[in-house]
Amino acid sequence: MAERVLYTRNDGKWGWRLEEDNGRIIAIDGGQGYDSESDARDMADKTIGGHFKDAKKMIITGIGPERAEPEPA
Repeated sequence: MAERVLYTRNDGKWGWRLEEDNGRIIAIDGGQGYDSESDARDMADKTIGGHFKDAKKMIITGIGPERAEPEPA
């Protein structure tokens, strides 16, 4: 069973990640961090629980790791 992990970062903010049983990370908070443990927990639970399941879906190809304006899918 996967495990939600909340942790404090070196910058004092809170982060979260979802890990498989073998320790492999399958989802993260995106790196922005949260000011409180409860904010990190709430966003992790929303993400893992499917709160955003109706989000707009997009596919981005050919831009590398940097962000660019994506085209709608």
